[in-house]
Amino acid sequence: MEKPAVTYAAESQPQTFFARYRHLLFLIAPLSVLAVANLLFERSLSPDEGYLEHLDRLFETGSAQRLAFNVTSEVRARFLWFASSVAFLVASGAAILVSLLTMRSCLRGRRFAQGVAIGMFLVIANLGYLHLVPTNVKKLNFDLTMRLLNHSRMFPDAYLSSDIWWVAYIVVLISMVASIFLLIAASSTVSLPFDVRHPDKCVAGIYMARLRSVLYVGSIMLVTGVVNMGAWMRWPASMFMDVTEDSAIVGMALGVTTYWGAVFTLITIAAYVPAAMYLRTRGLELYRSEQPDTSVADQEKWLAQQGLTVSPGTQLAPIVAMISPLVAGPIGALFNTLVKQIAQ
Repeated sequence: MEKPAVTYAAESQPQTFFARYRHLLFLIAPLSVLAVANLLFERSLSPDEGYLEHLDRLFETGSAQRLAFNVTSEVRARFLWFASSVAFLVASGAAILVSLLTMRSCLRGRRFAQGVAIGMFLVIANLGYLHLVPTNVKKLNFDLTMRLLNHSRMFPDAYLSSDIWWVAYIVVLISMVASIFLLIAASSTVSLPFDVRHPDKCVAGIYMARLRSVLYVGSIMLVTGVVNMGAWMRWPASMFMDVTEDSAIVGMALGVTTYWGAVFTLITIAAYVPAAMYLRTRGLELYRSEQPDTSVADQEKWLAQQGLTVSPGTQLAPIVAMISPLVAGPIGALFNTLVKQIAQ
């Protein structure tokens, strides 16, 4: 069914500050979830525990020093990480492109430039925070693998400090850019260009379709990101022959990726559900204003035709997209185990 053309008659009408920037309020929920998740992650480990030093000692006393060394296992883990990095970078590039296109079509005039400026400010602020503050997020998600690879003494320093470090850093940078712009794009879909005198009730359905596009591409990016995180953290485990020592690192990787998979799922829900409910409510209000005597059944039929239904029974694809980051960590660990068993 062909979508009706979007009109922007509302842009010529006077708008309050709230009406013009209501989309920024929809950033509060997902950013709050992220802030709480970071706080809990920081509190989950004490800086005095010495968990990094314990893992360091595995390379000094464990089977990694008696490998001779297990080239095939390590190379396999290395290329699994490189492959997941390529998949993640491609998915992130698509996410950034879809986000910018969605923002451009939903935010008119200066609001688009302001949205881009807000996104870049958040990216720079996050990068500055990671560089200046020694957080557990940085230690476990980034520094841990680099530290263990250095302690293994199996790689040239120049290779780790130039090639591997830069690939890992670019992955982190792109993940920040894509995640932030996805949240801004999702929130921008609530900026409906309705004219109070001549409302176009079908515009809500078009914006809902844009919101779902952001959801789907964002979920693909988050899934590949969690898989990439797991592959990165499990790479040092490939250097151990002993199962117990291998499991010490693999278990930590599974715990961390499961945690962030759950966090990404909650952030996705916090970004999608309020915006979807707003679009449904606004579209239904305009439909009722045009046809005040319509029955509830007709209203539900119209909502279904416009793609504005948000009940669980009609939202299978969005629900799968929202929970996919949660299961990406365990599935990635299972895939790693299967690959290792096949290769043995």
